[in-house]
Amino acid sequence: MLPASLPGRILAAWRKAAFDLVVSEPLIAELGRALRYPKIRTRLHWDERRIRLFLDLFRFQAVVVDISTTRASVPGNPADNHVRAALIASKADCLVTGDGALIALQGRYPIVTPREFAERL
Repeated sequence: MLPASLPGRILAAWRKAAFDLVVSEPLIAELGRALRYPKIRTRLHWDERRIRLFLDLFRFQAVVVDISTTRASVPGNPADNHVRAALIASKADCLVTGDGALIALQGRYPIVTPREFAERL
């Protein structure tokens, strides 16, 4: 991550234990796929070993919730059902996302944008 970027600042705050990060295995897998995109790999200068190390540390330091018995749907994008399931299963204070289909659920669930979350830190 680029330290001065919004995701970089949020990641730095997490590493300093400013908040607990809750994820699920599908979310970790999605992060792994994103980190392997050529554009992202080029920008970060991470090889496969660095990506695997990051994901292992991420999994170790985050709270990983089991979503296998949690039913959830995201009307605008069923591919995001697992994200909403993680929010429900974890009973987290909020879901931080820039995904429009999830942001559309803000009135019913504690969902904030990365910028809104960073302002809270």
